[in-house]
This record gives sequence, structure tokens and C-alpha cells, in this order.
Amino acid sequence: MNLNFLAQTTTTSPTASQPVSNAAEKAETHEVVESSSLHIRWEHWLKPPSLTMAGSAAGILLLTLLVGWLLGRTFRKLLEKYQLIRSLRWGTFALAIYFALIALHPGRMVDTNDILSLILHKAFAAIFCLIVLRVFDHIVVIPLLTRGGKVPLSRFVHQIVMVVLAIFVILGYASWAFHIDLTSVLAGSAVISIVLGLALQETLGNFFSGMVMQASSPFQLGDWIQVGDANGPTGRVTDMTWRAVTLITGEGNAVQIPNGVVAKQQIVNFHLPARSTVSTIKIGLDHNLAPHDAQRVLLQAVSDTPGTLQTPAPSVSLVDYADSAIIYAVAFWVADPSQKGGVENEVRRNAWYRIRQAGYTIPFPIRTVELVRVRSRHAEGQVPAETERMEAIRKSPFFAKLSEEPLTRLARDARELTLHAGQNVYRQNDHGDSFFILTGGSVEIFAQTAQGTDVSVGIINAPSHFGELSALTGEPRPTTIRAKSDIVAVEITRGHLHDVFAAAPALMQHMSELVTQRQKERDAQLKKAGAERKADPPSAHQESVLEKMKSLFSRLHH
Repeated sequence: MNLNFLAQTTTTSPTASQPVSNAAEKAETHEVVESSSLHIRWEHWLKPPSLTMAGSAAGILLLTLLVGWLLGRTFRKLLEKYQLIRSLRWGTFALAIYFALIALHPGRMVDTNDILSLILHKAFAAIFCLIVLRVFDHIVVIPLLTRGGKVPLSRFVHQIVMVVLAIFVILGYASWAFHIDLTSVLAGSAVISIVLGLALQETLGNFFSGMVMQASSPFQLGDWIQVGDANGPTGRVTDMTWRAVTLITGEGNAVQIPNGVVAKQQIVNFHLPARSTVSTIKIGLDHNLAPHDAQRVLLQAVSDTPGTLQTPAPSVSLVDYADSAIIYAVAFWVADPSQKGGVENEVRRNAWYRIRQAGYTIPFPIRTVELVRVRSRHAEGQVPAETERMEAIRKSPFFAKLSEEPLTRLARDARELTLHAGQNVYRQNDHGDSFFILTGGSVEIFAQTAQGTDVSVGIINAPSHFGELSALTGEPRPTTIRAKSDIVAVEITRGHLHDVFAAAPALMQHMSELVTQRQKERDAQLKKAGAERKADPPSAHQESVLEKMKSLFSRLHH
């Protein structure tokens, strides 16, 4: 501003025709300090303003706030998208104060030698530099780093970019506000940089290692990774800073690993190239269990486990003939890598039940010196087990008329079935040759509707029985039976029944009556649930069931 013009204006005195108040206002408006040195005149700053100036300042203040409010209302969605509502409020408030001060003290605010005026100008300039930097961050930097919101924001890279931008803004502001020669500052900082580089060698190593990892992108926020060998930390990446990478392990613990350590280690990313990951566990089975039967049992255990995928399909491979067992590798895909440990545990548990159901056990190393004792313990445990099976069979209505000798033989030959909650005893349309006497727990009955969905049609609680239709007539399983809780059952096969019928021929007639009655009850349940099975021909009555039984077991005899 032309100070000579201001000086000339200041020396002009009011004429007689001008009111004294107008002359005072003009004097306040155009007052200029005659001295050119830095100063501060508190008497001018603290002098109460005239009513006209106060009104103008108030009007400008309210007008600026109103304009800011209108801008916020008009562009609210855009401001919320870029999270700039707070920046608009602070900017509007700062502008309102700045314009009001100019209206209150126009002479002071244009005085380039007034210390307080200089402080106010530089303070407001600093505030607006910060606001502009924040706006630039949300409108330009973040969209570029996230590719328009398509990838997670890397906190580490964001911090680096903002630090660099802040340094340029600070240097530019310092050059403008304080007339600092940046060339001399940068030259003088070389020695300081060398000293700091030696003192912060490890910290700088972590910093640059983090930059290299960000450039190569071996993992992103949210990925499940393993650092180092199989015993290294494994978890989900929750944070990446200039110093370290933070993992949340499967146990819920936070592990911070310096960037320099991560950059030097092997990194396994379970989310690349796909989110799902394969898991392989080894299980040893009895040498007497045929490999194709072992494969069937283990695949059934995998299919019963929640969290495993059927596509890609699981696989079972024979990997070794060990001293005490044949070792099989069970490979299956897990949908979520963070649940890998829990899914592996469930597969192992389901495999134990399925192996027991098949009549085998998981062997353990046996030494000659222990062989007799093991057999002795096994023989001792057989007596109470047979007694329990005999009691369960005797209480079943199917064998109520069975004499003691064939009952004892059946209890000795029958197998005990134990399954975990959620496992299928058998599936609808399977071909089975056994039925079950439930001695503990409960099972749920499922049937398919016309739309192909499974619906629950009932629950069977111990003591009870199920599966007799397929075992006695050879028909496919009409429903799916699934363990609702951990169950214990006696499994009686068609071979066992053949021996029983040979010893007690009249028992076949009694069983056919029970099967006919149970078949009617089951059909009523299916119809009520909307899963009615295909109707049998009119000849499907008691005699039909009996004829099927005779035909089936006569073929078995031959």
C-alpha cells in the first residue's frame, strides 16, 4: 500500500462543514505511524471503536459465518465424502475473525511496522496453510494412495507423503513470513544430518525398509501373513507405520515387528493369490485299514467340518508306511486363514469319530514289552462294554423276544458308535446295511424338499433306534441323520441280523411289524414338514416289508 498517500490523507484536517465524528472516523481509518521502526501502540489497539466500525465488524463477521454455513449446506455430501466439514468450519471462523479485525482496526492492520499486526497476519496465514494442507490431503493425496477408495489406505505411506508436504509448506511459509534464506539453512543442516544419521541408524533402517515394502507390496492391511519360518509370528496385519508392522495373532495378541526385521525375513501371505488357503495334516491309521477305505473315512471327516471348502476338493494321499501306522496326508482348503488352527482341530476330531465308526482306532507305537499288557487291558475292557451293549439291545423293542444265547452273541459282535455333535450318521439316499440303537445323546432327522433344501423333521433322543428300514429291506436311506449332540450308539449290521434270524426265525415277523409301523410314522412326519417321499405302491404294507426282508436275507445266505 502507498504509505505517502496514507500520510497525506492523515494530515488533512476536517473542514468546518464536516462533522467532528466523521473526521475522527477518517483519522482512525487512515492513521499511519510516522516512525518506520517496528513498534506496537497499545493505545490505538485498545481504543474503543466507534459505533460505525463496531457495526461494520459485526456485520462482516455474521456475513462471513453465513456464507460458510451456506457453503456447508450446499456442498454437504461432497464435504462429508472427503471429511472436510470440520476444515470448512475452522476456515470460516478464522476468516470471520480476520475480516472483523480489519474492519475494527483498518489503520493498524495495514501498518507494516506494527508488531501485533504482523503477528496477526502471520498467524492467520499459518492457519490457512494448515487448512489448505488438510484439504489437499483429503481431496488429492488420499484418493491417489487408495486408488479412488479401491485399496486400503496405508498409514505408513500416508504419513511419509504428509511429512514431505508439510516440510515444503513450512519452508515456504518460513521464507515468506520471516525472510529466511533457505539456501543457508539447507547448507547448515548437512552436518546435522550426518550426526542424526549415525545416531538414528536403526530407526532410519526401519524407515527405509518400510518404504521398500510399501513399494513392493508383499502384503496389505487386513492380510493374514507369517513372518519367518513356521515358528515365526503369524497374524492379521492391522497397522503399518514408519517403524514397525503390527500383527494380531490368532490368540488375540498384538505383535509389533520392526520393518527392518520384516524386510529380511521370509513372508508367507495366506491371502495371495486368493483369500482361501490350503491346510495339510497327517494322520496315522491301522495297517489293516485298506487305503481306499481310509480315504473315504478321512474325506467324510473333512466334509463334516464347517469352514472347509468343497471347491477346490479335499484330497487324501498315502505318504509313508511307518512302523505302527500308515501315514496319510489330508489336504483341504480353509475359507478364512485366521480360522486355520480351529478348522484343523475340528478335522482331527471328526476323523477320530469316523475312524471309530469304521471299526478302527488310531494306532500308537507298541513295544514288545508292552504288548501283553495292552492286550490284557483291552480284554478287561471288553466285559463291561459287552454288558452295556447287551442291556441296550435287550431294551430295544426289536429284540425284546430274543433269547439269551443269540442276545449274548449279538452284544459281543455288535460295534459301538461314537460321533461328535454336527456329524452325519448317514445321508439321505445312501445305501446302508446297519441300523443303530441310540444309548446316549440325541440325533436330528433331515429330509430334502422338492426344492432340494434340507428341513428338520424331528429329533430322536436316547434310548431309541433308527436306520432299520435300509438295514432290513435294502432300500436307500430315506432321511439324513445328524448328531445333535455327542452320541453313543450300538451299530448292528445286516450280517449280525442274518445270524440272529438263523437262530430265531420268528423274529423276522416281529421286526417287519415294527418296521411297517415306523414307516407310517416317518411318512407322516415327512408330509407335515413338506418333504413327503415318493409314495409306495398299494402293496407296500406289512407283508411287503416281510417279503423284502426274506428276499434280502435269503440272498445274503447264499
